[in-house]
Amino acid sequence: MFPIEVPPLRDRREDIGPLAEYFLMRTCADLGRDPMNWSKQQVIQLMGHRWPGNIRELRNVIERAVILSSGGRARLDLAMPDDAEIQADVEVSLAQLDGKDFVTDAEMRDHEKANLIAALRHADWRVWGPDGAAGLLGIKPSTLTYRMKALGITKPA
Repeated sequence: MFPIEVPPLRDRREDIGPLAEYFLMRTCADLGRDPMNWSKQQVIQLMGHRWPGNIRELRNVIERAVILSSGGRARLDLAMPDDAEIQADVEVSLAQLDGKDFVTDAEMRDHEKANLIAALRHADWRVWGPDGAAGLLGIKPSTLTYRMKALGITKPA
């Protein structure tokens, strides 16, 4: 026998996106559901989670997302553990900071505002529905509405 050592999923962040896509496709097929897809923000959220349960936990979260979702986008916000949103995007963003290991609160809010506006433009400023910005971002419409108000985002006239 030859022992094969595989590092934990938290140390292989680049594998999370392809694994999530595979599990999503497989779960939809197993449950007889129409194929679903992920938004970029959802993949970032998956990559930001620590995955203490490793691949088994990832598979269970994706199965739960498919079961709790309707339409063409998996509702990751309903399936992730409570601490996942806090941890999401932290390590992924740190890799893109040009030598800094932090961003200011103002920089973080600017980035969040730009991201929300980009999703709203992509969705033609629709917040609700399967093709709405909330669905694209993988968050609840009420959460998006709250963040828009907090960041002063309004639909252009």
